[in-house]
Amino acid sequence: MSLSDYLKRHQKSHLIFDFDETLIKLIIPWQVEFSVGSIKDDLLALDKSIYESFAKNKISFSELQNEYISRFGAKIKDLIIKNNIHFESTYLKDILANPDLIEFVKRDTEHVMLIWSSNTKPTVERALKKFNLEGKFSKIITREDVTLIKPYLEGFEKLYDPSVPKNMYLFVGDSKFDRLAAKEADIDFYYVDYFEVPGKYW
Repeated sequence: MSLSDYLKRHQKSHLIFDFDETLIKLIIPWQVEFSVGSIKDDLLALDKSIYESFAKNKISFSELQNEYISRFGAKIKDLIIKNNIHFESTYLKDILANPDLIEFVKRDTEHVMLIWSSNTKPTVERALKKFNLEGKFSKIITREDVTLIKPYLEGFEKLYDPSVPKNMYLFVGDSKFDRLAAKEADIDFYYVDYFEVPGKYW
């Protein structure tokens, strides 16, 4: 069922979009994000066991970030975000569109549209500019705006308007963390499978 068809059956006023693998797809080698540069040494020095769990694919890179920041606080948070920004700006090769969702966002005038992304602000802004989506989103939460990323709810809390009932919100996303975040926020979830491939890295 398309998002347009879903919204004909379910009244919503606020649409929260995940970014990568939902609206667009970043062509970037995520699997090496925490293996290049000095960040690996920094993480190993703090707690070898967390990094080894990541290296053995027992936890995702989202969980890697959240575990280190939960344990070691602001100092490692700043290093991780700095690494995120450098990695995305250096290794991003291309940005692909989910054409149906892009067109939906461009033509829709009935909903308040928001972004909740674990990508960095420069990357999100670059993609919005590429697909002429600037100005379409009322608020955008990116990696720099939160301490812990999805499924933690800090991003949602920065988007949420308490005057709007939660049943009027819909989270549009592609990953298990998006789905879990929607569940934890007590809002509905719409699953996007346009870019779905076997063996997702998260």
